[in-house]
Amino acid sequence: MNLLIIKKKLFLIIILSSFLINSFNLKDYGYAWDDYLMRYTGFVNLKYIIKKINPNIEEKYDSLKKIQNLNEWRDKYYGPSFETTAAAIEILTNNFETNKSSYSNNSNNYYLRCFILILLMHISYFFFFKIFLLLTKNFFFFTI
Repeated sequence: MNLLIIKKKLFLIIILSSFLINSFNLKDYGYAWDDYLMRYTGFVNLKYIIKKINPNIEEKYDSLKKIQNLNEWRDKYYGPSFETTAAAIEILTNNFETNKSSYSNNSNNYYLRCFILILLMHISYFFFFKIFLLLTKNFFFFTI
């Protein structure tokens, strides 16, 4: 077997094993001090997008009334792309609790966000590897 193919497979095995180890140890990571605020920022931005699509949606769902409008939110400029995506995934996976406030401190919500970050990190590893191969055409830096 070609050495190049072996190194590609080895790198993919390392990425996969790292993903599995990080996924199984997800509950050992803890929370950042601003996880609550970042999560709420995601819901503020998601509410803004949903209201652009359907302006009357607040009449149907009381939980949307508890979330501030984007113009009134103090942290409206901080990282809305990941936070909005995480909030949408939280709602789509039914991890969102409607009986409490829409930004409740349920630990499963933070573990879901952590899992999304781990998944994004490992996808980035894979594409970094592909770009590196495309640019350099060698495995010099990936030798063991």
